[in-house]
Amino acid sequence: MAKKKFYAVSAGRKIGIFETWDACKAQVNGYKNAKFKGFSTLEEAQAFIGVFKESNSQNEPKSSAKASVKNPPKRPIQSEENSVVTADVRTSSSYDVPLPAEKRRRIEEHEKSDAGDIPSIWSVLLSFDGGSRGNPGVAGSGAEVVVVERTTNGIQKVRTKIHVRKFLGKSGFTNNMAEWQGVLVGLEQLVEHVERFRVKTENLKPRLKVVIQGDSQLVVRQLQGVYKCNHPHLKPYKKQADNVLVKLKKMAHVPMITYEHVYRNDNKVADGLANEAMDAQKSWATRTEDVESDDEEEGDTKKKTKEFADV
Repeated sequence: MAKKKFYAVSAGRKIGIFETWDACKAQVNGYKNAKFKGFSTLEEAQAFIGVFKESNSQNEPKSSAKASVKNPPKRPIQSEENSVVTADVRTSSSYDVPLPAEKRRRIEEHEKSDAGDIPSIWSVLLSFDGGSRGNPGVAGSGAEVVVVERTTNGIQKVRTKIHVRKFLGKSGFTNNMAEWQGVLVGLEQLVEHVERFRVKTENLKPRLKVVIQGDSQLVVRQLQGVYKCNHPHLKPYKKQADNVLVKLKKMAHVPMITYEHVYRNDNKVADGLANEAMDAQKSWATRTEDVESDDEEEGDTKKKTKEFADV
């Protein structure tokens, strides 16, 4: 059985034909949707990436010509099957071949779509609540947004807790309107947090796993789409929430959002924030960050806590 000698990469960091598995692996390892394959002949490898030679031609394309090295030494390398093969060591590790226009366009679009990816995964828990004393009456909303940022290997780097109190007014707001407002202020703070992150990291995108929970079964079911939101007082809130979610999904990778109905005892923080807003009759927010930092002298990890008022 012929040993694989040519490794064709049609989607990777660099497109071309490589003589060693190590060189090929450097182009595809960790690259999203990479496409590559090993071949025993150069012609098969060229065909794989869309370059076909004329049957009556004995000349290789100029761009795929091998580097001129007389009797190059051979060395063992590791193939993708974990078997040792022998490959020539040359001055050039790959063959640069021209790509068809359509394939080149697809590759460029793929690279653009991956440009914002970074190794940062967020676990987000958004808890909301709202109330109206008198229904309608003095009303306020509260939201707690907890964001845990981890690297792709699961190491926690930052834990951010945002507390929002929103005073709605002394009259004209129902309990359900206040509950919906709690969802909105929480989502808006999450969007602002992503914006701060993208500014700090030069416009890179995090990947978010989001859970939104509250003790209002009506609002949770309307968020899920189980219940229709037809009431004229609530439809504007639902529309605003949908718009904020669209914005969030443009700024970050949000593969799924989970909505959960919880009991009041499990929603005490958001409930307390809503009551603080009604008691003080004003709106404000605070942000606390626990940052993991390596202490080179001590050889361990320390927490640094920062609090920001009026977020």
